[in-house]
Amino acid sequence: MSHDVFISYADEDFGCAQAIYNWLGQRGIACWLARRDLEPGGNWPAQIVAAIPASRALVLILSESAANSKHVLREIDQADRKSIPIIPYQIEKAELTDALAYYLQLLHFLTAWSLPDTQALDELYRRLRLLIPTATEPPRLEPAGSEYPVAGRGLQEQVAAVERSTIVDAMVPP
Repeated sequence: MSHDVFISYADEDFGCAQAIYNWLGQRGIACWLARRDLEPGGNWPAQIVAAIPASRALVLILSESAANSKHVLREIDQADRKSIPIIPYQIEKAELTDALAYYLQLLHFLTAWSLPDTQALDELYRRLRLLIPTATEPPRLEPAGSEYPVAGRGLQEQVAAVERSTIVDAMVPP
């Protein structure tokens, strides 16, 4: 599966990771989430190590559980080694271990626990778009014969306009 973002999380935070996966996916940012994307019976460590450098960013769901997870630390280490940008999405106050603090000390945390859910998710989306502006978002469509996108129209309206013009074009003999 092609993806833009690797989501790193502790098992206890899977619900939050799933919500972020869904939120970003609905907005055109494809994510890799271990519990969803690991192949059953496969070599899980190898799959994770392959998925991280294939990402354009890593979102760390930072909680007390994540701060104490050796698996999360390994994922952060892999991202750091491959120069993958890391966005710590902090869902609760957490005391960082010295090892995790080593990797995160110079990063700007998104303190999601202090914001309303949608505001925090919108901010995460905004930050990711700055890092990966060409994520797997749908292309902008415009009606046939137009040189410019239709201003003030949403993507769905533009798709409908293209479909209508294609149907009309198909009905006119060559």
